[in-house]
Amino acid sequence: FMKRDPTKAPKPREPENPASPVQGLAFEYYEGAWNELPDFDALKPVATGSAEQFGLEKRRRDEQFAFRFTGFLEVPKEGVYTFFTLSDDGSKLFIGKTEVVSNDGLHAPQEAAREIALKAGRHAIAVTFFENSGGEQLEVLWEGPGLPRQKISPTALFRAAP
Repeated sequence: FMKRDPTKAPKPREPENPASPVQGLAFEYYEGAWNELPDFDALKPVATGSAEQFGLEKRRRDEQFAFRFTGFLEVPKEGVYTFFTLSDDGSKLFIGKTEVVSNDGLHAPQEAAREIALKAGRHAIAVTFFENSGGEQLEVLWEGPGLPRQKISPTALFRAAP
């Protein structure tokens, strides 16, 4: 059993803790043909709105579309959290400006995961996703201290008040 050197442990990220957020996520929905995630900042969304959680329910068609979800994730206690995206086709997950999970490109349902140290509180989270053709799927999961692996619950997701 090796003791972890505390001086080498990653410093947990500070939360943004936005004032008076509301439940749910903001989303931008796009249509187009891509083989990898586009530069969303250069595109004009077809639709915007709010969603309860990460998923594809708000899509307007089954092929050639993309989403960017943004909001805040309520982290219950300080520690190391693992984030997973299961997607068909590509997806990425960001905490703040940090790209935590990269699961980009054209592929059948595929999972990617990575961990990040977080302090308790509400952290900025963004998930991007695109679908070219074939099946479409997006699931976002996490696990951490006292939190078994599970889909991120709508109760943990917030967005800035409009």
